[in-house]
Amino acid sequence: QLVANLQHFHPGQRYNHEAVVRYQTELQASGFFRSASVAVDTDPSQSQAAAVLVRVVENPEKKVDLGVGFSTDTGPRAEAQFTHYNTFKPGWQGSTKLRMDTKEQTFNGELALTPETSGWRNRIGAEAVHSDIENLINRRYGVTAQRGWRTPEREHDWSLKFQVEEQSLTGGPVDNLNALTLNYSWTDRDVDDLLRPRKGHLLNLQLGGASEAVLSTRSFARAYARGLQIVPVGRRDRIHLRGEFGAVWAQAREGIPTEFLFRAGGDQSVRGYDYQSLGVQQGASIVGGRFLGVGTVEYQHDFTPQWGGALFVDGGNAADSPSELRPVYSYGAGIRMITPAGALNLDV
Repeated sequence: QLVANLQHFHPGQRYNHEAVVRYQTELQASGFFRSASVAVDTDPSQSQAAAVLVRVVENPEKKVDLGVGFSTDTGPRAEAQFTHYNTFKPGWQGSTKLRMDTKEQTFNGELALTPETSGWRNRIGAEAVHSDIENLINRRYGVTAQRGWRTPEREHDWSLKFQVEEQSLTGGPVDNLNALTLNYSWTDRDVDDLLRPRKGHLLNLQLGGASEAVLSTRSFARAYARGLQIVPVGRRDRIHLRGEFGAVWAQAREGIPTEFLFRAGGDQSVRGYDYQSLGVQQGASIVGGRFLGVGTVEYQHDFTPQWGGALFVDGGNAADSPSELRPVYSYGAGIRMITPAGALNLDV
């Protein structure tokens, strides 16, 4: 059923090489198969009705993934994930994951139903998160229902999430809040190479909100955008232009879950500033603001196919109002090492 549902061409349709390659890619990305290949019978005598042969090797029914890592943002980390590919019924994929680093610990579980013929897939999940970042301590428990459509180039995700949260500043009182949010996320990737792009763009747009009338401490609406434009310069150079913008419209910041507010700083934000250390100062803590603006200009040069260098300037900040959004800046240089999993970055 899964092999049939992921097929987006039909008998009698004119042959299209890109459609066959996409079919193979989606089979490989589904997570159910250790390997997948799609081939078309090229015998000229069969040209009016060429057979499509699909060969798949299933993953074991149960799988355990273990990982360790290190980041200057959050220090050492470890994670473990257990996946069962036939949870309750064949084609339902269940997973539980534990991830721990020095600033955040997360435990979540998810049940993903069999992908539909239209490409949409339904998921339900639950999570428990504890974090201590810039003297803001947060405990969050939530359940989510999600409906998503994904290809390597484009994603659409709708989600309905209910969460309860405890927020406290170091040594301060505990604030309890809850929210029922409806969220939409759209992602577009148009690059020449998903692993090592030299030109193109990536864009993510998000919209969401909650209402006090429906299980929420405060009403708010939220918009967020993050984009990357890659401009090639000659054969070995390119310019990365990155922007990140966000806004939350509400009567006040209090009562809004931390994950829907904004902080900046860190490796994927304004480098040279501690992870999420840019935001609203509240005592000795940094809390999220309702507005965000971050931008980067980075020039990259390839010395060899595996090694490159970069020069960059970052700027931005998070605040509680547009008038208080005063950017801070950083600049530096870095090394890029290309690995099979992507680029390993070392910036100073």
